Amino acid sequence: MTAQLEIRNLVVEFTTARGVFRAVDGSPGLRTIDSPLHLDGAEKRPPGRAPELGEHGREILRDLGYPDARIDVLVSAGVLREPVSGS
Repeated sequence: MTAQLEIRNLVVEFTTARGVFRAVDGSPGLRTIDSPLHLDGAEKRPPGRAPELGEHGREILRDLGYPDARIDVLVSAGVLREPVSGS
């Protein structure tokens, strides 16, 4: 990370409850760039993890009107991937 980002407090560290990221060289978490936007009256939240591949696929297809049986066929055919961790 650049010194300028560090000085402006735009570098944050976070860890995941699932332990997705392993410590590198003794680092306790993942460092990432925080949002530079600060809005009056809005609470600033720390960045979160990205969704796993397929994590919301079943939910999205249900919202689009797909029945569970059809979604199961798509999963079986490899068209829709569900996360290994079962999220």
